[in-house]
Amino acid sequence: MCVSFLTDKDRYFAIELLGEYIFLSIGDKGRIQVREVYDVFFTPRDDWSDFRLLCLSPHDLMSGGNLAVQPQGAPGVHGVDLVVYNAAMGCTASFDAKTQAFSVRVPGVTDRFLPIGEDHIGTVLTPQVTVPNQILAQPGAVDVMIECGTVFEIALGNVQAGRTYAVRLEISPYDLLGLPDRSAVGTESDPKWSQEAYICGPKLCHFNLTSTLRDIQRKRAGTDDAVGAAVIEGTISNTERPRVPVPLTHHRIVLLYESPTLVNPRSPIGCVSSVGTYNVERRIVATEWAGGTCAYWMDDIECTAERIWAYLSEYAAAEPKSKEATTAALSLAHDNCGLIVNALVKAGAIREIGRNQYQAASLSEAKRKRVFESLATDEILSREFRWKCYQISYLCVYYHLTGEDTRRLEWRRIKQEWGFWLGVTGVVLGLLNLLLRCLSWWYPQ
Repeated sequence: MCVSFLTDKDRYFAIELLGEYIFLSIGDKGRIQVREVYDVFFTPRDDWSDFRLLCLSPHDLMSGGNLAVQPQGAPGVHGVDLVVYNAAMGCTASFDAKTQAFSVRVPGVTDRFLPIGEDHIGTVLTPQVTVPNQILAQPGAVDVMIECGTVFEIALGNVQAGRTYAVRLEISPYDLLGLPDRSAVGTESDPKWSQEAYICGPKLCHFNLTSTLRDIQRKRAGTDDAVGAAVIEGTISNTERPRVPVPLTHHRIVLLYESPTLVNPRSPIGCVSSVGTYNVERRIVATEWAGGTCAYWMDDIECTAERIWAYLSEYAAAEPKSKEATTAALSLAHDNCGLIVNALVKAGAIREIGRNQYQAASLSEAKRKRVFESLATDEILSREFRWKCYQISYLCVYYHLTGEDTRRLEWRRIKQEWGFWLGVTGVVLGLLNLLLRCLSWWYPQ
């Protein structure tokens, strides 16, 4: 589960809130399946015409030429999805059909020990959702997506700087890729199954997909699959208009399931934290996690650069600071700290006073923002930065009768019924025999 959003390098921005809501269920064949709802709130940094985002999903979303992605033009109207903004989780949501404004209130992540509500309101956009033409034109590329994940594009039209927009996407994967086989944990009379699953962060989703595409090109060189994988990778990178991942300021992840299905979350790995588990409706349970640069700024180039500049601006004015001192003060990975400090020196935002001694340069707010943004969209810096990413694993335990289970239990039921009726018949025949004996004793011939 999860979707990674990519934008053109010259249209860099941040998503203020990504609500990722995963409705888990058990399919007819006894496999777990999901319906994913994504609520996206964002504010463009400039006026952009024909604004588009490239989306990467780790699952198979294509079947018979149909893409399993549906934009929703009226979020908040559909009652079944409003459960993700349940009061039990400290959330509310509303939609004004007249103004097309979608408003939500969710727990903030500035201080995980003292959660404060966040309010987001955006004008709803209903995007056009398509698979890029270059991928559709290459049959091998479509085949490759079935095994490594799906690439699609959303066209959002013209957007204005400083105005907040909201988009809702509904995704129902045809197949969840990469999951291990389920295991039987019950008895013949109590058919219970367990299935391991996971939710990966957007950057990890991006890295895994591109890594798989390169493996296909290397291992299947000269085949249609290799050609298709190269087309998909070229679409993602787009050398003519380079693309970069869109950072998420607040990533809210909620997994919803219905009893008697049980979900046992593992401890999350990386830049994400557990928020809690709630009973939100009758028999419906929700488990929530939170991530994003608001809490995990050290896993974002732009936010890391901002923190380093702010630290040097406040504490290095009288006494320059070394990279080691900056690393310790901000609890950063030293490699990342050194990398960003060097980039800020090159960009003129930091001055190197002496050997390994640094101070912040005096810059206007507009200049600083341009510098930080240029670092965030630098391809070389992005490759060298040590990303932490994250992954959430969970074990799903559920009941399901396979066809064999059904036949076996039906045969058992029939045998039990026949055994019961044969037993009753035996008792009746025994009583008749006893009655005949009594009659023969009372009325001897």
